[in-house]
Amino acid sequence: MTGLPKQRGRGGWWFLAAVLALYAVIALGDPQGANQALAFFGRVMRQLLPVLGLVFALLFVADLLLDEKRIKRHLGRESGVTGWLATLIGGVLSVGPVYAWYALLAEMRAKGMRDALVTAFLYSRALKVHCCR
Repeated sequence: MTGLPKQRGRGGWWFLAAVLALYAVIALGDPQGANQALAFFGRVMRQLLPVLGLVFALLFVADLLLDEKRIKRHLGRESGVTGWLATLIGGVLSVGPVYAWYALLAEMRAKGMRDALVTAFLYSRALKVHCCR
């Protein structure tokens, strides 16, 4: 069953249609408010799109570099102290919400990363280095 494509429903498209229809109804009642909301959306998207572009570029590069052979060599059973150091330093330097790391860690685990190193990464995220002035 692993090679079969997933069947996707149309729920996302129905939700989009409902939101657009609701926006159109509200715009009929308050055109000025709709224009303000649309302008706000444009400002947010101008700020967000470069960040999303960077994230997708980093994901692309990570997908190219994180092949199974490299992960097994650096983070697998035979990684030794260097695997632990890389994991702990990576965990301390990682930023953002922890759920954002779950997909990457799951993929790395599937490609040969040790369970102990996944756990060490998640726990070392609690340690943060703060620079004082």
